[in-house]
Amino acid sequence: MGTIDAFIFPVRFVRIISTQNVAGTLIIRFTVQGFPDVDSWPRTLTALQDYGKARLHDISARYGRYYPAVAQSDGLQIIETNSETARWAEVTNRVSMFDAFANSYFMMITLEYKSDRPAAQVAVSEDGIVVLSRSLVVVRCWFYGNKFHDDGRIIRIQSDENILRAASDSSYEIHSRYDDVEFWLHARQVTEKSRTILTVTLPGDPSRPGDLQTRISIPVVVKKPVLRRVGRGFLSATGASLVALPALLGTDAALTPRIIAAGVGATIIAIVTVFSS
Repeated sequence: MGTIDAFIFPVRFVRIISTQNVAGTLIIRFTVQGFPDVDSWPRTLTALQDYGKARLHDISARYGRYYPAVAQSDGLQIIETNSETARWAEVTNRVSMFDAFANSYFMMITLEYKSDRPAAQVAVSEDGIVVLSRSLVVVRCWFYGNKFHDDGRIIRIQSDENILRAASDSSYEIHSRYDDVEFWLHARQVTEKSRTILTVTLPGDPSRPGDLQTRISIPVVVKKPVLRRVGRGFLSATGASLVALPALLGTDAALTPRIIAAGVGATIIAIVTVFSS
């Protein structure tokens, strides 16, 4: 808004969590959400800037210096879609034309369990992404650049190996403008809830204008699954009951059932012990 060259272009939806005025500075906390549908926006830099200037002028003429930070207002209609990857590509295709990002790579990543189930998404909490202990997590990374630089650029993924251990290669060398790659991580067995920072980096070249480093840091919490703990507790109690059953039945009961009950109980306890280790 401070220059005659200013223009508007939507890149992401957010949900405002809180606002706080600290010594004249407004601090806004928000969570990032989906990507907007920008199919109607031009695909060339000059036309995109002109279109964005016209939209900004329409809004300013209507509301003056201050106007609502909403997706629907006079002169600007922004809608959200379900196709995250496609919309991310449409947004980055246009943003990469700006001089500030002309030589940079953009990345989008998702985390999900390695499972045959169609909806095996990880959970999200205030502490970060929550994954279950002893599970296999897939970090899928999409990247896009306006230009390809044949300089051996490498995507790397890092985390605390004591909490999240790499179950695949932890790096990938880029050989194209755009593609996607998967990294596998194994959540180690933990005795209590543990937290680490999962970092994905793609270096830039400081000597080249508009070639910025991409760095994504995600807090990940690994915890023991409640249902598994309950199941192990139930099986342990069942096994202990069967082991104690011969003594409860007394010597008047037949010997064979008592031996079978004790044997089955001991087997259950042994299985639970092995799979809990």
